[in-house]
Amino acid sequence: MIRIGVLRGGTSARYTDSLGSGAFVLRSLPRDKYEPVDVFVDPDGVWHIGGKPVSYDMLRHRVDVLWNALHGFYGEDGKVQQMLESLGIPYVGSGPLASSIAMNKKLSKESLATVGIETPRGMYIESWGDGDRDETVATVVSTIARKFSPPWIVEPISRARAAGAVRPATRDELTLVLSDMFDLRIPVSVEEAVFGRELSVVAVRGFRAEPIYTFPARYIDDPEARVTHAASEEIQELAKKIHNALHLGHYSRLEAIVTPKGKVCVTAVETMPNTGPVSDLHHALASTGVSFREFAEHLIELARAK
Repeated sequence: MIRIGVLRGGTSARYTDSLGSGAFVLRSLPRDKYEPVDVFVDPDGVWHIGGKPVSYDMLRHRVDVLWNALHGFYGEDGKVQQMLESLGIPYVGSGPLASSIAMNKKLSKESLATVGIETPRGMYIESWGDGDRDETVATVVSTIARKFSPPWIVEPISRARAAGAVRPATRDELTLVLSDMFDLRIPVSVEEAVFGRELSVVAVRGFRAEPIYTFPARYIDDPEARVTHAASEEIQELAKKIHNALHLGHYSRLEAIVTPKGKVCVTAVETMPNTGPVSDLHHALASTGVSFREFAEHLIELARAK
């Protein structure tokens, strides 16, 4: 019996998402083949295995493979991946470098630009300096307002730092958001808003005898709505290209916006898609008749073969 540790919880703003993702995997792993092991990190950063507080290095004695469902900080930014590799534990997902790049807006956009993939225009405040807060923020706001029109999409450059982006629609709102970021000394990404329908595509390495298999694109706001074959094919090809360009691991999820004129703009790449029961991943599996068991077994075998 193969012992599969499922890592969930954590100290990030996505704690609840992580609990749901991990709980679904724990419930769904086939018991005839795997022994699920609950590996829980509480909001204070204390590790638990089977409900008991432990040192994280105990993992090497308790699991054969780890399924990482630790969303956000530490789980998706390459840190837990480095720890698992130091312990010699195979894991489901992408490696440390690919994870850290995908979670960094600036690095991921730069990587995608090198292969000709379009993303929203943006600017980055990597350091706030030592100047006066009001003067510094006012200068940044003026620069942003000259570059692109509101609303703006504002989030930390490292997306592991927050639960999501905010969307200020006026200069006053932008000033308030950036003032908070200045006080917290958080490096910031500010992007133009792109209007259209949001879609997602899940990609899996080596599935169904394809180097990178992609499921049909789904609208994020209405997964049951039909995406045209042409639009889905275009975004699926983008997902394959991005998976290779960012050297992603076993699976990934792409978010993109299709404008009313049919232009495709990539907005986010996830190295660890949510596995909760109402997630885009489950809609993708259902759309092609793939069971979660088949999907899970494939990812675990990829991890064990590494």
